Amino acid sequence: TIHYVEQGNGLSDALARHRRQFSSIYIDVVRTGEQSGNLARNVHQLAIRLADDLELRRKVRGAMIYPAIVFAGIIVLGTVLSLFVFPRFIKLFNSLDVPLPAMTKGIIWLAQWLNLYWGWLLLGLAIVVILIRLFSRITLFETAWHRLLLMLPIVGSIIQQVNLTRFTGTLGSLLKSGVTISEALHSVIHSCTNLAYQHSIRAALREVEQGATLTTAIGHYRHLFPPLVVRMIAVGERTGQLDELLLYLGNYYDGQVDSSTKQLGILIEPLLLIVIGVMVLIVGLAVITPIYQFTAAIGSL
Repeated sequence: TIHYVEQGNGLSDALARHRRQFSSIYIDVVRTGEQSGNLARNVHQLAIRLADDLELRRKVRGAMIYPAIVFAGIIVLGTVLSLFVFPRFIKLFNSLDVPLPAMTKGIIWLAQWLNLYWGWLLLGLAIVVILIRLFSRITLFETAWHRLLLMLPIVGSIIQQVNLTRFTGTLGSLLKSGVTISEALHSVIHSCTNLAYQHSIRAALREVEQGATLTTAIGHYRHLFPPLVVRMIAVGERTGQLDELLLYLGNYYDGQVDSSTKQLGILIEPLLLIVIGVMVLIVGLAVITPIYQFTAAIGSL
């Protein structure tokens, strides 16, 4: 890139030669800065946008760490119990001359099944993961999956807020840097991670290029863009402050993501504790009940 610029080419042209490392957002902002003479200001604006986007990703990942760790712990605990602990109890129960409760029989059956078929279980899980990866590359299935995610309680709301943060914040930064609305919308498409938003923005771009306002274009997708977004964009277009209002919306939804991820953690923690408690209760009753029945039978002799 340095040698290419030293040969007299523009920085935006140099970045365009490496699109895998620099997305269209980088290129459009730098090109507009070069044409307007405000390259330093545009690059600073881009740096702020990238820092905000990085912080957004950290918030979402941070909210998922605790549930992932607990879920992995549950799987490890169940595996250890099934492969190492329950086989010992099975030998004990077989030596007891007492009828086993249905719960204990179920636990024994599950432990024996896992001991016999754990290899096939792992193979089946690997096949399922591979099939999911293959189907995810088919646009039709991937789009349907992304639309389904938006319908989920809590999680769907967070996904919507994340995509609205990226749409409004990135679009506002591009417009503030002097990028035209059409070029800005084209760059924003891939800043959204949900395919439903990508398709809607792509359709809105076609309408804007045909002369429609952004308000009208996104107004067809009320399930993706809440009334607040549509009204604020309408006000911005009327007053000529679209970039400022979009940046305001970006900050607003960034705060919403922060609040929602914290609420998600608060909701998931007791739910996971309940799941762990139920597992411990089931295992405890399955183990203790036969022993209690055996001691009670001995005591009655």
